[in-house]
Amino acid sequence: MVMALYSGGPTMSFVPLEFVVVGASIAGLTAASILAKAGHDVTVVEKGGRLEEKHRARDGGLRVPPSMTRLLAHGYPELTKSLDEKWIKCTGMEFRSVKTSHLMGLMRFDPQVMSDLGSDYCLITYYDLCCLLREQCEKLKVRFRYNFQVERVEISDSRPSSVISPEGEIIEGDIIVGADGRNSIIRNVVACRAEESDVEDCVDLDEADPLPLHELLSTSIPIPISSLLQDEELSELATSSTQFTIWMGNSYIVSGSRHGDLYVLGHSKTTSRLDSDQDADYITDVPSSILQPSTIEYGPLLTKLFQLSSIVHPTIQVVHRLDSFVDTHGRAVVIGDAAHACVNTGSYNAALAMEDAYTLGELFSKITNRSQIASLFSAYDAIRLDRTRQTELHEMGGFLTAAMPAGPMRDLRDEGMKQTIHLQNAPDEHAEELAAQWSSWIRLFNYDAKDALDEWWLDWGRHYLPLQGAL
Repeated sequence: MVMALYSGGPTMSFVPLEFVVVGASIAGLTAASILAKAGHDVTVVEKGGRLEEKHRARDGGLRVPPSMTRLLAHGYPELTKSLDEKWIKCTGMEFRSVKTSHLMGLMRFDPQVMSDLGSDYCLITYYDLCCLLREQCEKLKVRFRYNFQVERVEISDSRPSSVISPEGEIIEGDIIVGADGRNSIIRNVVACRAEESDVEDCVDLDEADPLPLHELLSTSIPIPISSLLQDEELSELATSSTQFTIWMGNSYIVSGSRHGDLYVLGHSKTTSRLDSDQDADYITDVPSSILQPSTIEYGPLLTKLFQLSSIVHPTIQVVHRLDSFVDTHGRAVVIGDAAHACVNTGSYNAALAMEDAYTLGELFSKITNRSQIASLFSAYDAIRLDRTRQTELHEMGGFLTAAMPAGPMRDLRDEGMKQTIHLQNAPDEHAEELAAQWSSWIRLFNYDAKDALDEWWLDWGRHYLPLQGAL
């Protein structure tokens, strides 16, 4: 296979590698399809079975911010029509009281602002997006091994790396991609990097870590739209709501949005020792009674919604603060939830995962010599580490603001949020004030993974990478 590395430059010989992607998640499927499109040989191993229609009812739903819709347009233009048919364009975010559902704050996605960003904020089911990405993988001849549990990983820079099942089956590849979620096996390999490196060169992230929160219990609660239609008060959520709602409570929040034929609630709170037995895999259905509504004061509307739920999917999210996403041998990398943790029921969990996968795949579309692997992984860290940390900081900080306990600080928060309602009702008169209110959101919305790659290529890659290939 032959490819042009950059416009106007020489045509260079592409070197295909064998990739083993662990996890058929959004991150895993995106990485597999982008790598396969570039010409690499890709095998995806997944501990569960093939996602089927019966799994739709347990769907967690995905919030797709402009940075992710833009990336889908860049990476998958062939999916434009299918995505338009399946997702709902979100028109804004509203903040309400858990107890009364009274409107406390508002962020409308102004059409002109979204036009300037060049993309929309959308809502789609996890099932639908996974199926579309899997179809792309299958068209590109990606191999899938379902019901393959990875028990052990062997990494080497002198022979093929491998993933090994409990039965002893071995699948080998040049590079292992860990898209295996928050309880990642591959992250254990990457986390050993500091132990294998010179201790004096390692950074202690905890000494100057600005992150205000490192652990959350997030529970996804899917409710069929058909159940909401049977209640007059809830039917509006089922038929006309295009808002992403956040109900703010005392040290917890509840989010809600419509995703196809589901209305998906998300319950997030800080963890305690009592929560350790509530952590479950996506494929495990847990009774909704674990939410213990009797111990938390929900208002009438939320109480009705929770009573309609039968199963939930709780997950404990931990921010691991890796100083690199790559192992010391340069043969394994973690992406998605294996690499970082944003609020699972928030805006950027899936977006960061897709950005990781797209960046990895596009970087390795440049390889012309195996000696370039280390430099491509260094570029990956350089591009993704800061973006990841800034987004985690925004998401965890946003959770703490919305879940603020009663007191003077929450009173100040509430007063500030009231101002957003006033400003949104007269946007033309208060454009500058609105911009200041939502500047951090707009900055994250405006991130473009393709631009970040182009900047690396223009500043560094096009000059240095071809020289390595000539060594």
